[in-house]
Amino acid sequence: MRYDLEKYTVRLVDSEIPKDLIGARTQAAMSSFEEEFKNIQPRYVGAAEVDISEDEKIVAYVFRVLPNGESVSYVEVVSSKDNLSLEEISSHTDAWIDGPLKNKTEESLKEGDIGLLSYGPTPIHTATISRTYTGVGRAYLTTTWYWDNQETNSNQDYFFTKTTLRTDPGIDISGYEPYRNAQFDVEIDSDYSVPGYYQHLPNVQVIQNDPQTTNGYTTVGLSLGTGGCALQWSTAIPSTHVELHNLGGNTLYWHEEFFLLAGCAATTFEFTPRVSTHTVRSRLHGMATHMLSPG
Repeated sequence: MRYDLEKYTVRLVDSEIPKDLIGARTQAAMSSFEEEFKNIQPRYVGAAEVDISEDEKIVAYVFRVLPNGESVSYVEVVSSKDNLSLEEISSHTDAWIDGPLKNKTEESLKEGDIGLLSYGPTPIHTATISRTYTGVGRAYLTTTWYWDNQETNSNQDYFFTKTTLRTDPGIDISGYEPYRNAQFDVEIDSDYSVPGYYQHLPNVQVIQNDPQTTNGYTTVGLSLGTGGCALQWSTAIPSTHVELHNLGGNTLYWHEEFFLLAGCAATTFEFTPRVSTHTVRSRLHGMATHMLSPG
């Protein structure tokens, strides 16, 4: 079966896009792929729920199932009061399609052509949410969910959640806006679920989390692993401190504060926390849909 790029791609651009339409188009693309490509290596297939507040709206959405079964998505969110032109929205959206999405697709096609096998954590889905705050700046939240396909424990499945928060403050975008990075929170909740819809992983437990509470201007080398395979990365902590909090259960969040006059407060900043979780494998078999975690 030949991979048809357009057939497994969803692109929506409008002044406001209903979440129901996003869900229907995404599910149709995944179902079509699963029906036609039954011979891909055993893996989990999924997509991210688009979560916005009452005073926000979705103006762009892109979703694609890659040849190996991994999927990627892009969402642009603005204030419900903002009225961006469709040309501006399309420009942002197509820049992502022609950049990160194109590169990701070409990598997946190349791996399939030369028969590469994955010896690291298998990505399930990568979701990028772009939020524009007029005059204040932009924030990008990119989350990838992984399955540990090397783990030999017959009773449990292991997953990783990695989130990168990138902020572009107004002063960096315009050169004169007074708005700087001040503080942020990143939360990863492995007990997240949608009541009456999708439930979280059964018997889920967070077994590792990084980074821990960190002080000072430094770059932290980090790793998450279960014995089967591991994720390794580094994240910069350029301001006063990062505090890790446990809200109870399997919910964790990281709080970052900047010096107002620090150089990092006026430039693009990225922070990447991750967690590892495990769950009972037998409870995941079948066609049930479960929530891994929001990032």
